[in-house]
Amino acid sequence: IYSESGEIIGIQLMMWDITRRKNTEAAFEQESALMHALLSNIPDSIYFKDRESRFIRINKSMAEKFNLASPEESLGKTDHDFFTAEHAEQARKDELRILETGEPLVSLIECETWADRQDTWCSTTKMPLRDIQGNIIGTFGISRDITSLIQTEQALERERDLSQALMNGLPDVIFYKDRQGHFTMGNQALAEYFGLELIGKTDYDFTPPELAACFEEDDKRVMRSGDKLIAREEVNEDSHGNVTYFLTTKVPIRNSDGEVTGLVGIGRDITSLKMAQRELTIARDQADAA
Repeated sequence: IYSESGEIIGIQLMMWDITRRKNTEAAFEQESALMHALLSNIPDSIYFKDRESRFIRINKSMAEKFNLASPEESLGKTDHDFFTAEHAEQARKDELRILETGEPLVSLIECETWADRQDTWCSTTKMPLRDIQGNIIGTFGISRDITSLIQTEQALERERDLSQALMNGLPDVIFYKDRQGHFTMGNQALAEYFGLELIGKTDYDFTPPELAACFEEDDKRVMRSGDKLIAREEVNEDSHGNVTYFLTTKVPIRNSDGEVTGLVGIGRDITSLKMAQRELTIARDQADAA
């Protein structure tokens, strides 16, 4: 502050309260740090795209997936630069639908096809990317690699198909039971023998009580001891009341912890053999008597 003669006689101060600005900057820095930690460490692929489906940011994991030295190398590129047209075009259709409707795609299973490697699978969630006014300016998403899971499921399906083909192709009866004696699976030969649906039922539902009790005792012994029952000769009755004979083998089923959870059995019809043996016995007795 100057006097009339031009001497400095004091100072005048002007101050502005910038607490809100500093708090905003601190909050922004915190959000930025959290975003950086997320994008740098999460193993899932995270990406942001503009309305033309061009990448505007991806995380470290996705850069490694694309064999890029850094995430910045993806800027301006699209899925066509990394995947085959088959996957890239489908991804673009999905994103156009999000841009038009504003509705997300949640847990979408995608097959990623590559030109230089085997196909991979991922579970993807895509959302509309909005500006501060709420306008949709692009999309963003997160993808989790589930290739090993899909491969395991495919292997299990192949094993199941082979098992089913084996079960239904054999003339022997094959069945699975839980610890309570309920049938959990049976092949076509067994269903035809009893003439009804077996799943959830027990031997008491279609076998005379005295025979069912014998089968139940054998089942309990196998599951209690964990030992196999090999080639046990059994008598049974089919859906027409005909007495038949089987050579039955029962083996305990164990879970990953080694606990017995049920059993699997296979029975071979030996009725014709038993009848032949009986006829031979009768013929021998008649010859002896003569």
